[in-house]
Amino acid sequence: MTILFIVECVAKVTVEGFAFNGDSSYIKSNWNKIDFLIILVTSVTWIPYLNEIDSSIFKLIRMLRILRPLRMIQRF
Repeated sequence: MTILFIVECVAKVTVEGFAFNGDSSYIKSNWNKIDFLIILVTSVTWIPYLNEIDSSIFKLIRMLRILRPLRMIQRF
């Protein structure tokens, strides 16, 4: 699922621009902000050294992954 969301993020950033293309920019949408944060944290936890660190902030942000299915449901 993470890889699909990364592909979606890259496609949206390519089409809409990341931050400086006005109101249609990728990062202007609240759902996209949450999605980008989850993708960023998930990608960082793939680094073996950082995965061993027991950080509560990583655990908290990983719990935000629950919002992904809600986001998919919201689209339909």
